[in-house]
Amino acid sequence: MGGRHAIYKSLTLQKAGIALCGKLFRLEISASADPAEVKCKACLRRMETGLPVPPKRSYLPKETTPLDRYIGDRIRMCRTGLRMSQTEFGRKVGISQTWVSQLELGRMSVDILKLITYADALGKKVDDFLPPRRKGKMVF
Repeated sequence: MGGRHAIYKSLTLQKAGIALCGKLFRLEISASADPAEVKCKACLRRMETGLPVPPKRSYLPKETTPLDRYIGDRIRMCRTGLRMSQTEFGRKVGISQTWVSQLELGRMSVDILKLITYADALGKKVDDFLPPRRKGKMVF
């Protein structure tokens, strides 16, 4: 086992409404420890010395929609069909590899102008990324 990591239990100050930053340390072999109560060592030091504690991160990933997932799947299929990496595609359209990954997972919504850029980079038409239609309506 690598270095030892201490478990820091939540303090009563948190119950008074002070939120900690949300960083977690890896738990030692303690089945009784609640991971929600493991706190950042730096935050505990700041609390002890009276310094302000950074706010708890409240980022929640966007819920995917069927349309976003469909478009992301189509982008991935076209990109891999061209044997292009996420990094190469990202450079071509001016976004990071992380953004490409999130896009392909359907976690990012795509506006029509960006979709045109992505389609051009992949040598496709915009319609290739949209779901089929039935009687003038999208399948979703």
